[in-house]
Amino acid sequence: MQVRLSEEEAWSAMTLIVSQVLDNVELSETGVVAVKKWRSDHDRRSAPMKELTAVINDLIESTSESR
Repeated sequence: MQVRLSEEEAWSAMTLIVSQVLDNVELSETGVVAVKKWRSDHDRRSAPMKELTAVINDLIESTSESR
């Protein structure tokens, strides 16, 4: 079985993870600013988000091949 995320699916997952980090992890103000900047840099349909989606899909594929 092959699993691949679309950019929209990867963006949704990333948004959920970042929200959980911001809500549940004790971060310094500098850390909060850095996470929020990272999130804004990886906005929907941005070049960094496209690259992140490719990395996620490569990791999913390599993990499933190693089983």
